[in-house]
Amino acid sequence: MTDHSKASYRELIAINDLLRQVLHTKEEGAAYEQGWSDEKVAAQIGCKTNWVSNARRKLFGNFPVKKPETPTTLRSEIEAIKDYLTTLREALVKQVERYKILDDRMARLEGKMQIAFPNYDPKDSVSPLAVVK
Repeated sequence: MTDHSKASYRELIAINDLLRQVLHTKEEGAAYEQGWSDEKVAAQIGCKTNWVSNARRKLFGNFPVKKPETPTTLRSEIEAIKDYLTTLREALVKQVERYKILDDRMARLEGKMQIAFPNYDPKDSVSPLAVVK
């Protein structure tokens, strides 16, 4: 009796052969040639889609399949990165402003320390921002 829940060796070989033709691996993941997918490979071979997905993960690593890049997807990714960079830039500006406020306060406190305690050595608390200025 045939187990229909798993691909046979013959089907796995066919899946592997076709995947090697239509799937290109890169450092950042995998991508099918234009128009190919797990579904199309399964239809071409005449097997279940999850067999192709499982075989692809086992043979080529457990990574998601990247869809082919199009101008629309690239523009979308560019806009998302621009938005994120704007958010990071705004947060960084706020942090630098806070840092400057604390750096100024520390300088005032060090001045008070020198007046109140003449033996106080300010070199023990050099501002890290002085390196950046």
